[in-house]
Amino acid sequence: MKIIISGQNFHLSEDLKAHTEKKLSNLKKYFEQIIETDVVFHVSDAKEKDKKHSVEVTIWANGTTIHAEDHAQDLKSSVDMVVDKLERQVKKYKEKLKKKSRKKMSVAKEKAIMHSIVGLEEEEEENDTTKIVRARKYALKPLFVEEAALQLQEFGREFLVFTNAETEQVNVVYKRKDGTFGLIEPEF
Repeated sequence: MKIIISGQNFHLSEDLKAHTEKKLSNLKKYFEQIIETDVVFHVSDAKEKDKKHSVEVTIWANGTTIHAEDHAQDLKSSVDMVVDKLERQVKKYKEKLKKKSRKKMSVAKEKAIMHSIVGLEEEEEENDTTKIVRARKYALKPLFVEEAALQLQEFGREFLVFTNAETEQVNVVYKRKDGTFGLIEPEF
């Protein structure tokens, strides 16, 4: 996750930068798809003490933008409050993704299986001789199918082996030639 920190009307201390980076890096445990985070600190000459310091944070993740801001008497407490707001928003967004994924799963599962079977048959016909050039070991992470597809896009891979968080079975999501995704759910 790339974090860009800037300040308006004052010089940022290294302590404040470190505190901000530490707090924002904790968001990774809730949402791994964060690409970039932009933090802007403002110090103004406002007459109200609690409005003098403010922090704006914008997070760019796969296909979404999450924004929060807060005002406080000091910048560190502003950071703490903004991160709390962001945590709530990220959790809410992640839950929304899970609900969408579950609704689409039954119809999408059948389509993905049919597409993957047809796609694999086409690839087998094209490749008569197969050589194993390189072997890799993958750590199987529990993910929902939609999250696995997002990671596949984010990291630019051809396929991703993962443990399906709903079925607790090993699945494979792969990128097809036409740009869509296929899902393989082995039966043991």
